[in-house]
Amino acid sequence: MCLFSLLLIACLSPFLNAGSGGDDYPAVVVNRRDIAAQQRGAGLYFNYCSGCHSLKQTRFSDIARDLKILNTQGDIDKEAIFQYLNHINDNPYSSVLTALDPEQAQKWLGKVPPDLSLVTRSRSPAWVAAFLKGFTLDERRPWGVNNQVMGNTAMPHALIDLQGINSQGELISGQSARYDQAVQDLVAFLSYVAEPRALEREILGKYVLLFLALMMLVSYLHYKSVWADMPAQLPTQKED
Repeated sequence: MCLFSLLLIACLSPFLNAGSGGDDYPAVVVNRRDIAAQQRGAGLYFNYCSGCHSLKQTRFSDIARDLKILNTQGDIDKEAIFQYLNHINDNPYSSVLTALDPEQAQKWLGKVPPDLSLVTRSRSPAWVAAFLKGFTLDERRPWGVNNQVMGNTAMPHALIDLQGINSQGELISGQSARYDQAVQDLVAFLSYVAEPRALEREILGKYVLLFLALMMLVSYLHYKSVWADMPAQLPTQKED
């Protein structure tokens, strides 16, 4: 029964993890098999985020391979890497760094922007989505915005042109379909970066549990064959 429960959890784990909101933020469904969403999220990251934030734990070549940015021979498309992803050097196998100088970042923003390689693991996908949707206009802040999730953030609203401002001069609600989709795609990409081998672990885990189930069956059959030759009741020791 216990092993059956483990097998059931392993099969449902992608759905259980994907729907977890955590931190009392609205749940975010991240489909790790949706390569198109991760590709769109990569485009958003490199267009809006890579100027300040790095992804030191991954490489341009890894992103190209995992997100199917390939040439006609099935190899990573280096031309596409330089056109859409890598704007900092001529090495397609380098880590995803930022061209922002730390001293300039300290001067302009008051702090060095953090690396985002593990942000969906250290926080959660739900937290990242809530942060991106939590910006409000605030003239008292240096960049004219504040954030409901992380108050007094030093980060400007990089995606403000996607969210938009209405005729009253207010940010359009986070329920905007266009902005919701952009946030969803960006979270999908960052979730991939945080755990690029997650799908492989899921597949391997199911094989391991299947092996354990077969071993349990073999052990049980061996147990039955051994005890089948034993007398139904062992003789009791005679009292003196």
